[in-house]
Amino acid sequence: MTEQQERFVRAYRETGDAAQAYIAAYPRIKHIDAARRMGERLLKKPEIERALRGAGPGPVADEREIMEFYSAVMRGQSPDDGPIKLSERIAAADKLTRLIASDGRGDTGQLEEILEAVDEVE
Repeated sequence: MTEQQERFVRAYRETGDAAQAYIAAYPRIKHIDAARRMGERLLKKPEIERALRGAGPGPVADEREIMEFYSAVMRGQSPDDGPIKLSERIAAADKLTRLIASDGRGDTGQLEEILEAVDEVE
């Protein structure tokens, strides 16, 4: 979370008003309607919701967190700064591809080709 987002969370806790909290965190905003829209948008962000609940990441990862994890591993970016083997990167790419395919966002023909290529490498 950015410093401004943290200021927004603190201000929202004090005021309970998204527009006023947004103005406190982003003082350059001039129009209350814009501040209200942007404040409401911030309230929908998962990290802001968690901060307002007073909790860190919950015990169950959400879809975005899972996708970010598999994407990072696929790219060789280790969450614990250790080396990532090619087989682990391929497995992450496979998992990510299957997740995308299962939610209907991907082109299934293209995804099937990717899965076949992953199977050939393994």
